[in-house]
Amino acid sequence: MIKGKIKILESSSKISGNILKSLGEELKLVLFRKKPQIESQVKQLVYQALLDCPEIASLKSGQLKFDFGLDSDPSLEIVAAIINSTYVNFKQFKLTLSGATNAFSIYIQPLDFNNLFGLTAASVVTEKGASLPWLQWLLTSGDAVIITEYQVQYGPYGRSGGAQMIPQGFFKVDSNFSGTPENNFITRALAGYEDKITNIIRNSL
Repeated sequence: MIKGKIKILESSSKISGNILKSLGEELKLVLFRKKPQIESQVKQLVYQALLDCPEIASLKSGQLKFDFGLDSDPSLEIVAAIINSTYVNFKQFKLTLSGATNAFSIYIQPLDFNNLFGLTAASVVTEKGASLPWLQWLLTSGDAVIITEYQVQYGPYGRSGGAQMIPQGFFKVDSNFSGTPENNFITRALAGYEDKITNIIRNSL
């Protein structure tokens, strides 16, 4: 019988580090292969969340349509622009005993809103030729007064067929729908969806 001794030259921490590094490389390959699938599912989740939000419903056929004098439905163009800005980015993450750190980021809607404010649907032109940037008002103006000495009168009037502006009072976005750069219908629609997005990634692995 041949007898011998095996001497491990590297420390246990070094061995663990090498194993984690190797597993990290494998996990990174899996994530990159699954990226199109994950991104597609995240976009579908965002799409449904936006369609279900009260502001989008109101722009289609409710108060916001009448308040802004919209003669067509801008919701699909707006939602499409937000979806087109959504993407998943996997980083050069590090795998440790406690898990993967700094593994990925999900980007939904640029903070400057340039992809939205440049849309054809983002403004309306009045009968006097003035351009009204209603989407900017909705997303950023909060409860600030936007137009003085005019207010909305509801009825079978105007481009929207549901309201007109009359020379008295003032106009601002209704507080039930108004938004600021930090708190608007996009952020509100997606609030609480973090776990669902995490599950999409977990179930894809």
